Amino acid sequence: MFWANLTQSHEIKTKLSENEERTKTDFFVQIKQTSNFALATLNTTEKTILLQEPKNIETDNKWLQRQATGDNRIPFVGISREVATTALTHSLVPNRAAGKEPSPSSGQLWIPGLRRFIQSGFTYPNLFLKKSRRNQKAYSITFVIDNTQRIFSPLNISHSVTTIASLINSTTLIPDGDEIVVDVIAASDGKANLLIHNIQVRLLSDWTLISDILRTADRIAGTESGLGIGLSAALQLTSRRSGVGFGRRIIAFTDSIISNASEVSTLRQALIDSDASQIDILGVGLGISPMQLPLLFPVALYAPNPVDLGNSIAVALGVSGVGSCGSIIARQLFSVVDEERLKNLEALLCGKPEICPLLAKNIKERELSLDFFEQFGNTDLLYMKGSAQDASDNPLEEPYHDGAFEGFQILVVSLYLGANEGDKQNLFKQAVFNKQCGAVLKRKGFNYKFVCSYGEGLIELQLAENDRCPYTQLWLFSSPGYGELPEEAKDKDTNKIVPFLEAAADFWQNGGGLFLFCDNHPYNFEANYLLEKHFNFIHGGRSGVSSVRLGGIYDGLNQIHVAPNDAASKGSFNPILKLDAPGPAKQRSTLRPGLIHFSEGNTISFAVDEKDLPLTTAEQLWPFTPFAWTS
Repeated sequence: MFWANLTQSHEIKTKLSENEERTKTDFFVQIKQTSNFALATLNTTEKTILLQEPKNIETDNKWLQRQATGDNRIPFVGISREVATTALTHSLVPNRAAGKEPSPSSGQLWIPGLRRFIQSGFTYPNLFLKKSRRNQKAYSITFVIDNTQRIFSPLNISHSVTTIASLINSTTLIPDGDEIVVDVIAASDGKANLLIHNIQVRLLSDWTLISDILRTADRIAGTESGLGIGLSAALQLTSRRSGVGFGRRIIAFTDSIISNASEVSTLRQALIDSDASQIDILGVGLGISPMQLPLLFPVALYAPNPVDLGNSIAVALGVSGVGSCGSIIARQLFSVVDEERLKNLEALLCGKPEICPLLAKNIKERELSLDFFEQFGNTDLLYMKGSAQDASDNPLEEPYHDGAFEGFQILVVSLYLGANEGDKQNLFKQAVFNKQCGAVLKRKGFNYKFVCSYGEGLIELQLAENDRCPYTQLWLFSSPGYGELPEEAKDKDTNKIVPFLEAAADFWQNGGGLFLFCDNHPYNFEANYLLEKHFNFIHGGRSGVSSVRLGGIYDGLNQIHVAPNDAASKGSFNPILKLDAPGPAKQRSTLRPGLIHFSEGNTISFAVDEKDLPLTTAEQLWPFTPFAWTS
């Protein structure tokens, strides 16, 4: 839950004090001379570097599109154009004299043109050759991707893909750049894979090729950094390209986590060799927090929000004087972060070099180290071990520490009471919520906003603070759908029902957490409308709309107890602590931690199909995972 919506959002900027002037941008740029750069002790033993080409790679021109945010449209074009116009166009100056082109009126007589004139029956017009109007930019640009599984993890993939795709495509938008050639190398686990070689830049204007490049990189990603071996391979390629007026550049993408000393040594030697060969290298940070980037490259940049990529590259390449941050600012999921919490976060995300190997080792199968999550709660309860292992009653302790979720905001939209409000004066008013659930949320660190109408909910979902919606979760308590709202609702305009539901669907599709609450039928309209009209799921090799709806009236009030195993049985709940998650995340926590039994409630709805028949099997309930079974 802690990182649930990070993968679908842009950078979230830390709020500054209202009295503090903001004088610099959020991106980081470092510019140092290689000769003055603090190099590690080098092992100059010559290594054989094998550049290999991946075989049997399938194409999928929709892969890149699926990584886009919002409504499934590629968001990279604007960033690419900004990079090209702000930075690369000015940095890559014309370095090759313009050639000659056929002309019908002036210039040197062209013998092939004369032949074509005769062969065409004296209709071919271009009898002369004249000098082209503009000089050309002849450059070799080699992109090196430090191709670990981490950069394609749920935490990092949005930032990684946007940064890499935008930068590669930006080369196609450079004026007079027809003579630019591009290579892409993806390196990890001691191997350098040559994805494209010596390709004319105009061919990269097709986003499907860039999609295949990144999809291939994702499929062959390894566990250990290949930054050193990748740069050495790039140096071999670019060293072969020389001549008058030919510029050479290497751009390396990395999350900066290198745990192999040999790889660091190879990287440093590549930097020295490239400097001696007058080949420029630029390091570009990827992911949520590439804290070691300043230690790896003399010239480096990191734009937490890819929208700043153009300005940051312009500064790094010396074509802009805009100020940059003196240190890397991690991408935050918090709207408000105090200084102590920020330091703790940076330490956990590799702010200290000595924990770098440990963090790299702990990030396995694209999951953040469990050590990160354990700081938020009682590990005995989170994993039901120690004193909690044989507990027969719910423990007095709670699994999550008080204040652990400071900075998170929840939007609570209660449409529940409506016409029956007069009979239920003590149910689900804001004052009642504040005393019960709200008090617990506050104690755990959450902030929440409680509203009672579609219009108020719509306004809140359309808010933008620090370039993002301030809410990480939406709790929606469904109504009968007749448009009757509680008395305390401030906006009872029924024309806002559909816009609100569309905004709720967008919130979920953009990575927000969504809790749909239904009492007994008919208090299920909004939940069922979203399930039927707006939600498309991808899970377990399937995709589409779920057949699950909420309906019926179940009279319970019995106790539900933990089951001895994960087999379904009446009056029990599943003991499993971790489940596979619907979507790209690898795992999610269940409701199990710290729980031995609970009340099943009274007059509640349950999962039904379109004919109001109960759904009970995993196939019927797809993509949802049942947690408990009624008595």
